[in-house]
Amino acid sequence: MVRKQEEFCRDAFDAWLREGAIEPKWEKVSQAAEPPDYFVDIRGERIAVEITSLFFPAGLRKGAALTQPAISAMLSASFRKLEERLIQKGALNGMYIVHIEGPWDLYSAYEGRLHDAIEQIVKETRDEELIVPGRVAEQGGFRLIFMKRGLEECAVGWGTVGPSGGKDLAEAFRTLVADRVAEKAQKLSSISVPKILLLLDETYICWPDEYLHLLKNPPSSSRDLEHVPEGRE
Repeated sequence: MVRKQEEFCRDAFDAWLREGAIEPKWEKVSQAAEPPDYFVDIRGERIAVEITSLFFPAGLRKGAALTQPAISAMLSASFRKLEERLIQKGALNGMYIVHIEGPWDLYSAYEGRLHDAIEQIVKETRDEELIVPGRVAEQGGFRLIFMKRGLEECAVGWGTVGPSGGKDLAEAFRTLVADRVAEKAQKLSSISVPKILLLLDETYICWPDEYLHLLKNPPSSSRDLEHVPEGRE
């Protein structure tokens, strides 16, 4: 079965191509034959497309019941509920990203207390236009690092924290991208047609317009990296 995140990434790239008057034709590859995830025909050229998520593995314990896709789905549902709660209370004023570090298999048990902690910070910072990563709250073994920008769009999203525990997130992110590109390049090395790697960011360590600046030294295999502007799930 195709992961929801994979479909989201494919659809965002498809929409971006169509904005440029390109009509791609997609072919899903069976799981037994992967990689790649898809082949796409772009103006008569067949291209292999591989899709992967960028997710800091902190908190993923060997043998734990929750996988990375399951954690992503859990956090997305939890933060949709939190966002509705904050909007109903009139507390949300601006765009927040909350980076989370902790034992994911205990998240459901602490969800209510984590939501309360996030709501408290949102209320305290309601009139602030900018919060750089660093405002921290802790609850039940979980660590929350807050970012905020602007007062126009009201939303709250989540991101994961790297192995440095929130220290130098930018460097941790660059390392994560380089490692993931190298891993996928090796897996796709036997494919002779041109290849495209789509990266779905689930770290959210920076705002969309800052990605290319952050990746100032991307690996050579991703030198033509562009950000496809698209909302999160």
